[in-house]
Amino acid sequence: MSPFHEAPTMDDNPSRRTVLGASGLVAAGLAGCLDSEGDDNTGQNGDENGNANGNENGNENNFENELTWGGQGDEFATLDCEDDEVGFWKWILTPGGQPPIEEGAQLTVTYEDNTTETYDGFRPGEGQGAVQFEAFKDGGGTVESAFVEFDGGGDNPVLTISEAECREGEDDEKELEVETEPATEINGSTATLNGVLTEIGDFTEVEVFFEWRNIEDDDFQQTDRQTLTETGPFSAEIDVEPGESYEFRAVVEANDHRVVGVTLDFEKDDDDKEEEKDKPDVKEHVDAKVIKHKEKNGTVKARVRVYNDSDHDLKLSWDLKDGKDGEKIEVPKGGKTNFWVYDATKYEKVYIRHDGETVAYTKLDDKDDHDEYDKYKEYVDVDVLDYKHKDGKVKIKCAIYNDLDHKLKFSWNAKGSNYGGKISVPANGKDTFWVGYIETSSKIEVLVDGDVIMSIDPDDYEDYFDDNDDNDDNDGY
Repeated sequence: MSPFHEAPTMDDNPSRRTVLGASGLVAAGLAGCLDSEGDDNTGQNGDENGNANGNENGNENNFENELTWGGQGDEFATLDCEDDEVGFWKWILTPGGQPPIEEGAQLTVTYEDNTTETYDGFRPGEGQGAVQFEAFKDGGGTVESAFVEFDGGGDNPVLTISEAECREGEDDEKELEVETEPATEINGSTATLNGVLTEIGDFTEVEVFFEWRNIEDDDFQQTDRQTLTETGPFSAEIDVEPGESYEFRAVVEANDHRVVGVTLDFEKDDDDKEEEKDKPDVKEHVDAKVIKHKEKNGTVKARVRVYNDSDHDLKLSWDLKDGKDGEKIEVPKGGKTNFWVYDATKYEKVYIRHDGETVAYTKLDDKDDHDEYDKYKEYVDVDVLDYKHKDGKVKIKCAIYNDLDHKLKFSWNAKGSNYGGKISVPANGKDTFWVGYIETSSKIEVLVDGDVIMSIDPDDYEDYFDDNDDNDDNDGY
């Protein structure tokens, strides 16, 4: 968590446990080993948090200079913060002459818990003076090593920790999530609205209800509120008129938090005859697949999708056992409908029935990845931006590109090593992370919900970077 998006001020606050240098910046000569060819001594650590504190768009430039921190300001290296606090370090990169340090400098810090973060530099005032970096870490910790990459800066730049303090962390947003499900039981003069409370956050109880209206009306009406203490489905019955169209949405509220699901619509037909009951081909045109499931404490939460490729709407039901007291669903012609199954085991089967007859079934552990993961092959890509050798191992900088119009959360790991982490990639954007040093045979896997969607083989990039790099990264070892 890094709640500070702008340059923080050093306001006095009696709730902060502050560690400040008595005289500010201390420049005591060369702050490390300045290597214009890009070598570093950062240790073998991956970027666990996916570079969450900076470098939003990645940096594909080859910096002229790389300076390893030599311990300047190490009295500020350790912050013993409380669990609900955030450690803050201010780093200063002082130029060692002309030319000035150019925009776009990046600081990479490795902490004693084997996490590595990269931070973008900024110049707080006008002119061509020192560059600052602001580093944040939940609970604080100890700076183990660091290096900065930059262009310009003269012959004797200095990297220093000038300030450090424990700050009050912001409370995590209490997550609530609700989904609107298709209306069912559209019979006679009523219809049943359906929803699922999928996340309850930190609340012990919440209120759920539906907002609905005739599509010609301006204002929504509310159904009676229901109190829930755990996730699961809920429903409510409303009055409807033949030939009218309606729209509705599920809502969850707790204290001052309110979350609204997507708005769905349905139409009450003039004729309620269930024509599909007379069709003998229902079984041939219905299929069911598990598209998502999670296991916890021996039980499964699964999302099931039912397909209908016939030329008429179908009213079906589903259950886990014998067809009695099954929950009803409607699947439009040539369409599909989703529903959630809770508190089951992965070995149970979900039966889809029409008039009491089984027309399809699927086991809860038969997850079908096609609908959920094929899109990543088309809209998500990975690449290697940098490749460095050291002692027979490699350190690589990877990028994940997201061409979808919503944020995606990934995890990654290097096979055969202890390196791995998580990364969030913004909509239509990209983010980067470092992995190293690892064996060249350690394939890097990128995953979504535990499923590998693509991988990177470091061996595939060695010749490319050797042929395209004017600098020899292997010198100096």
